[in-house]
Amino acid sequence: KQRGAVVLRKALDKVLVESQQPATKRAEEEIVQQLRDRSASLTQLASAKEAAASKDLQALVEEINNALMEEKQHQQQIQREKQRELEQIQQELQQGAVKQAEA
Repeated sequence: KQRGAVVLRKALDKVLVESQQPATKRAEEEIVQQLRDRSASLTQLASAKEAAASKDLQALVEEINNALMEEKQHQQQIQREKQRELEQIQQELQQGAVKQAEA
């Protein structure tokens, strides 16, 4: 009787362990899937942040380029004004030299 009870107990234990394995396996698979989903989500988030940073950087570069272009145009305008002033002074000096020569 005891031997039969031990055999029966071992068989029940085996059935119990086997019946729990699929649930454990399913739980492990669910956890693995959740981790994969989370990893994919984090990868997408990282890509989005990288794209945003790249876009911000492009906007900053464009802003700097625009500022440099404006400064260049401003310097050219100053150069033209100085050139005009110089030509006017030269003209006045020539007129003064002509007046002195005539006098």
